[in-house]
Amino acid sequence: MDRSFSSVTNFINYLKSHGYPEDSFVTEFLINNKYSADLAIIEPKTKEIIALIEFKKRRNIKTEELAIKQLTNIYRAVNDRTVQIYLVYSDDETQLFDVYVFQEKNGSFYLSPTGISNYLITKNTKLSKELINNKKNQKKTNNIY
Repeated sequence: MDRSFSSVTNFINYLKSHGYPEDSFVTEFLINNKYSADLAIIEPKTKEIIALIEFKKRRNIKTEELAIKQLTNIYRAVNDRTVQIYLVYSDDETQLFDVYVFQEKNGSFYLSPTGISNYLITKNTKLSKELINNKKNQKKTNNIY
């Protein structure tokens, strides 16, 4: 965990200014007995995880390699492909953030620059992924018969 309390607090304040509800944040979110995320965004009513976020102070090859390894472990521990996973590089002095989404394609893991959407878009992205997964599972079931 390479982050400071002020980075997480500043990022939460940024998210609140983009419509995220006050009660949608959980810091030091325990995924299982082995892994945790610096910040989880949850849907306040259902308590479903929408996104998991890790923070790092400086971006360089070493921190990126470590972050990908850490995020891969989180990705596997969550085992819910509708949860969005992010890496945030933060600077406490400037209060600027560089946001990357963690992705998997054909067994390879990588980071792509992105932004954080407002709350409704983020929540709806999770719902869209769930619908796609349900349709895929329904197709598989239909193909059996």
